[in-house]
Amino acid sequence: MIQASLGQIKKSVGMLHLDEDNFITDIIQRIPPTPPNYLVIAEKNLEGNFKDINPVDLEAGPNRCAVS
Repeated sequence: MIQASLGQIKKSVGMLHLDEDNFITDIIQRIPPTPPNYLVIAEKNLEGNFKDINPVDLEAGPNRCAVS
């Protein structure tokens, strides 16, 4: 099991020592660029219609959804 106390986390995660504005700025800077197919994927998800395209092709490429 991997575990740590809140005290240990607060000591080891530098971002937790930032004030709110700097914390927000730091997080925003870590957000990766929008994936190239984002708008098409969003449109297809809203429509629920993938007849004209293979969803696997839309999702191909690096997974850039998470903040690093």
